[in-house]
Amino acid sequence: MTTPISNNGGSENFDEILDSCLRAIDSGQMSVEQCAARYPNYPELAGLLRMAVSVRDLPRPQMPAGATLQMQRRLQAQLRERIRASAPRRSGLASFPFRRLLLTVGVIVLILFVGGFGVVTASARALPSDGVLYTVKRTAEQVPMFCTTSRNPG
Repeated sequence: MTTPISNNGGSENFDEILDSCLRAIDSGQMSVEQCAARYPNYPELAGLLRMAVSVRDLPRPQMPAGATLQMQRRLQAQLRERIRASAPRRSGLASFPFRRLLLTVGVIVLILFVGGFGVVTASARALPSDGVLYTVKRTAEQVPMFCTTSRNPG
C-alpha cells in the first residue's frame, strides 16, 4: 500500500505521482529532473522515472507471423474444447425437446381423462330433457356393451 503525501495542498500517493510524471515526460511538458524536483519527498522518483523512460525506448520484440498464427490456432482449439466440455450432453431419446413434448402430451391426456371422467360422472343422473348430458350418459352405458363379446351362440 502506498503512503499518501501532500504537495501543493493536494493529497496524492506515490503511484499517482509516478503516473502523472510519466505522462508529463511523454508529452514533453517536463523532464525527469523537473519532475523529481517537484516532488522532493521521494528521492527514488528520479531513478524510477529514468528507468521507465529507458524501458519505453527499448525496441519491442516482434513475434514471427507463423508463430502468431500457430498460437492463434492453439488458442482457438483450446477454446473449442472448453466449450465442448462445458456443453450439456444430449443423447437421442433423452434430449430435452423430446422430454418436453412427451410431458406436454402426457398433461393433455391427463386433462382429457379427468375432464371426461367428470362429465361422465355428472351425466349419471341425467334425464332425456338434459340434452348433451343425457347423450353422454347413453354413450357411457353403451361402451361396456360394445366391449363385451356375446357368449351365447345364437
